[in-house]
Amino acid sequence: MSSDPLVAFDRAATAGAPALATCDNFDLTVGDLAGRTVSDAARCSGLVWTVHAGTWTVSGGRVSATAATPAIATLGTALSSATVSVELAGADVGVHETGVVLDHDGADTYLAAVVVGDVVPRVDLLLVDGGVTTVLASSPVTVAPSVVVALTRDGATATVHLDGALVVSHVLDGATVATLGAATGAGLSASNSSVTADDLRVSPPATP
Repeated sequence: MSSDPLVAFDRAATAGAPALATCDNFDLTVGDLAGRTVSDAARCSGLVWTVHAGTWTVSGGRVSATAATPAIATLGTALSSATVSVELAGADVGVHETGVVLDHDGADTYLAAVVVGDVVPRVDLLLVDGGVTTVLASSPVTVAPSVVVALTRDGATATVHLDGALVVSHVLDGATVATLGAATGAGLSASNSSVTADDLRVSPPATP
């Protein structure tokens, strides 16, 4: 009398990546970013760029900004808590503040994380309220010629990662949460056209 053999399978479970709210790799016709649909409309929800300040120009599959300091461009996502990330080239050279924004209200209130090119490079977490900027947290960093900066807001917690490493963690107070409200604009901030951006991603909150 024999029994059928029992076979066990041991397979590591993998969690799926968060669904994209939007994205852009800037593979667009060279020219003004304002009013452009993201380059992969089907994958990135077909959102359209709004330029709030400065002039944003696409060239060679990357985007950069001139004029206003800061120059701001956003996409209208449906997320107030989210992760927004972008790859920056040239952030290791010159004086600038370049990065990403969340919770933009369509006017001049938002949360931002910027790589600051200075004598001592750093990453700043900023609250801009009616055009008035407050530094919520800051950390010195080493900046490579190409870096990925990611800002996550998850409720009252805001974090910034640089190339996947946590560099800033901050708990937003009640007044800041109220100021940001339910705004859902996410995108880019820049102060120097020598720094270019690529591969923008916005998704539900996640550690990059």
